[in-house]
Amino acid sequence: MKIGLCLPQLGATKEGFPDRNSVLEFAKNAEAAGFDSLWVQDHIMVPANPQTGFAGGPLEIPMPYAYRTMFSPLELLSFAAAVTENVQLATSILVTAYYRPVELAKRLATLDILSNGRALAGLGLGWSKDEYAHMDTPFERRAGRMTDFLKALKACMLPLSLIHISAPTRPRLISYAVFCLK
Repeated sequence: MKIGLCLPQLGATKEGFPDRNSVLEFAKNAEAAGFDSLWVQDHIMVPANPQTGFAGGPLEIPMPYAYRTMFSPLELLSFAAAVTENVQLATSILVTAYYRPVELAKRLATLDILSNGRALAGLGLGWSKDEYAHMDTPFERRAGRMTDFLKALKACMLPLSLIHISAPTRPRLISYAVFCLK
């Protein structure tokens, strides 16, 4: 069995906000103790008047206060990559609605290359209608969007491939500088 830990990512707790030193110590200590992976999650906001409760539940279940401040997931993993050597660096989850496939592919590939192949990308739909609205992405079409997103992301991860992107007026062919994740 492999066991991983969540990196200190959430702030505004009674212990205070995680800082550079707390993340550095946590990552190094987790690796030294033999844990297999370090994990992060993805939220972009805490709405003042949410449409749904925490984790898609009823409104009576608010998002925990600590979520009001949160380190960005890929930047946090990049920092952990710089201070560790062996531990896997993982997302649980990145909400595809917050990203564009080409941009995310490049960021994940960069993390994977600079960490010497330790990146693991967990992707998902997410549950916050408010975050979807903020990103101008229809919540009701999230499953179809994710299917298309995954196809595009996979195409970006193929070596020397070209991605066909439809623009409103004309299709165009672009090349890219994204490397394989393995």
